[in-house]
Order: sequence, then C-alpha cells, then structure tokens
Amino acid sequence: PPPSMLQNQKAVEAQSPDKMISDLTEDFLPQVDYRRLCSLGGPTMKLLKDRLRRTPPSIGGISLGCVGVAGALVHISRFFQLRFLYWLAAPFFCGSSCLLLVVALRIALVLDTAREELRLPEAVSAYAAAVVSLALNSSALARVLGNSEFFPVLFTLAAAGVWLAAVLQFAYMVYFFYRCWRTSTLPEPFWFPPTVSFAMTGWSGTSVHMDRTLVEITFWGGMLLCFSLLPIAMFRVLRYPTKVAPNPSVGILQAPASFMLVAWFAVGGSEWLEGETSRAVVACVLFFSSQGTFLITLVAVWQRRQHLRVFSPRFAGFTFPTASSVTGALLYWQSLGDPRSAELLASVWSAVMAFLTFPLVIVIIFVYLIHWIWLGWPEVVADPMRLAKTPVVSETPIEAFPEGESQGEGPAKIQAKSSRQLKASQFETV
Repeated sequence: PPPSMLQNQKAVEAQSPDKMISDLTEDFLPQVDYRRLCSLGGPTMKLLKDRLRRTPPSIGGISLGCVGVAGALVHISRFFQLRFLYWLAAPFFCGSSCLLLVVALRIALVLDTAREELRLPEAVSAYAAAVVSLALNSSALARVLGNSEFFPVLFTLAAAGVWLAAVLQFAYMVYFFYRCWRTSTLPEPFWFPPTVSFAMTGWSGTSVHMDRTLVEITFWGGMLLCFSLLPIAMFRVLRYPTKVAPNPSVGILQAPASFMLVAWFAVGGSEWLEGETSRAVVACVLFFSSQGTFLITLVAVWQRRQHLRVFSPRFAGFTFPTASSVTGALLYWQSLGDPRSAELLASVWSAVMAFLTFPLVIVIIFVYLIHWIWLGWPEVVADPMRLAKTPVVSETPIEAFPEGESQGEGPAKIQAKSSRQLKASQFETV
C-alpha cells in the first residue's frame, strides 16, 4: 500500500465501508491500471482488430472455394480410383471452417467496418459467399454423421447450420436486391453468389431431411434466377470489358450454370418432372450451359488480361466457380450411359478440365492465403459516397500530392491526379 495509507491506517479503519472502498480505488487503480487490463482495448485485441479490418470480405469466397475444392477432390478420387485424393479433401474442409470463423470474428469485433462494407453490393456478395460456405460445410458434416448413432449432437448442430444458412441466404438476397436498387447497379458477375445461391437451401437441405417441396421450390427458384440474370450479365461483360467487371471478379461469370448443374445432381433431380427423358434433357441443358459459360468466361478473362497482372483479393472469384465447373462436368460424366461418341467426348472434356483447371484453383487459394497471412492488403474505405466526396483518404495513401507539390503543379491538376488514382484503387479489398 502507499505510505499515506500506512500512516493513516487507524483513520481509514474508522471510516465507513463505502468511504474505505472509494479511497482504495483512488489509491490503487492509477498505479495498477485495472481498467486497462480488464478492457477489450488492450494491445493484443487492438492488433487483432486491426488485422481483421485489413482482411478483405472476399475471405468468405476463399472459404467457399475450399469447400468446392474438397468436393471436387472427393469426386475425382471416385471417378479415377485415386483414394489418396479423398483424404486430401479433409484439410480443405477444415480450412474452410477456420476461414468461416475469421468471417464471424470480423463481423463481431469490427462491426463498424462490416456495416460500412455492407452498403456496397459487391461486399454483400462476398458475405453471401460465406453463407453458402456455411451451408455446404454443415451439409457435408451432416452427410458424414447421418448414418452414425454415436454423434447425434453433432448432427443436430450440422442441421442447425443448414437452417441458419438458409435464413441468412434469403436475408442477404433480399438485402442485395435492395442495395442494387439504391445504387442503380445492373447485373454483372458478382450478382450470382447472393441470388442463384437460393438453390443452395435445397442442395444442403437434402442432407438433413428437409421437406421435398421446399427443396423443389428453392431449386427451381435458383434456376429462374440463373437463366434470368445470366444472359444480361454475359452480354454486359462481353460488351463493356472496361466498365463491367474489369477485374478478376469476372471469374464468377461461370458460377450460376455450374452451381445449378451440381445442385441438380445433389438433390437427385426433380420429382416435379415425369420420365427419365425430361430429366436427362434438363441435365444436358445444364451441362452445356455450364461448359458454355466456362468458355465465355475464358474469353472475358482474355479481354481483361491487362487488369489481371497484379494479384488482388478479387481473385477469390475464380475458386468456387471453377471448382463447380469441374465438379459439374465430372458428375455429368458419371451420369452417362453407354459410351457413345458424344458421351465419350463429354468424358474426355471432363477429364481435361479436371487436370488442367483444378490445380490453378488450388494455387489461387494458397497465394491468397499467403497474401492475407504474411503480406496483407491495405485498408480501404469501402463507402463510394464518402470516396466521391473526399478526394484524399487517410487509409489509402496517394503519392501524387507530395510529388505534385515538388514539381510545382497546381491544385486542380493535383486533385485530378489523386482522383484518378483513388478511382483505380477503391474497393480493392472486396
């Protein structure tokens, strides 16, 4: 205790309990600083929050990409009798779950940043991808534990994850349409994760014995959204390569048809269709739509090759869509009957896709994680209205100002140069 308390011990003991507690608080708290130790604003928490702020929302897309890679590895191991690939799927499922935890921590600890980002439709799309990842992880866990009598609690948690993802997906879809209406955003590739994923409810619901009517409604609702939005987005992507998705997010263009093809096989076809012929026609249409959009995506990527030289968080848009294209082709290959010429061609095409494009997806995931863990990306304010009003943003350093001043440039020229740099760099963390 301080010397003052030792000298006046008798006087302190004679005081009332409330007065004694008040004196103790005044004497000890400034020295020990319990308020700082007990608060959440310590150095460690501050460092964690700063790291989460610099984590792009597209980390949810990487989580979804890990699920897609795991599913593709399972199918490749079955089709080509490569059992070791089956066990390689487990680390990707675990990695996807860990990245989902990062997304949850990001929302819980830096809620102000998440709210600001959710004003952008593209950021809403990134968060919706995390919801799809939650659904598919929960569905995979439920399928593994479905026949087990020893883990009923885990199966209940998996079922709860599927239903939670279904509710969140519908909420994100409605909110996404609202933000697109408020910002006058027309269909482009990032529209698909929060919209066509409506079919995800039926896809994942089959693993937890969801009502078949709900499975059919969500699947055909996803089909309607897919073939309503895909032609518009495809036309705009090819017609305006410098204005519509002039970045790696163009890779999401292949997602909707491939997603619906995999969902078709996941739900076991549609009971609303009578006869095997009609079901075979739907599968064929989805297969050729999937592979056609895959080829069109390659054309769109070639148009934007100048913008793909520097790795950015938007490369997450290549992961799950490409994995879905590979998985859909493999599933269609498995569903084929007699090895006639057309079916043999489809089989060869599926094998080529699996062994050429799949390693690229894995490379993108690992490069993204290396950037996120060791290199990082600068924090960028994700509000277009604020960016439009403020020519200089402290989180995005602009080198034109000191250089312009040293070269004797006028204020108007300096502001114009900074605006061009700001326009080129904004939303890069999405």
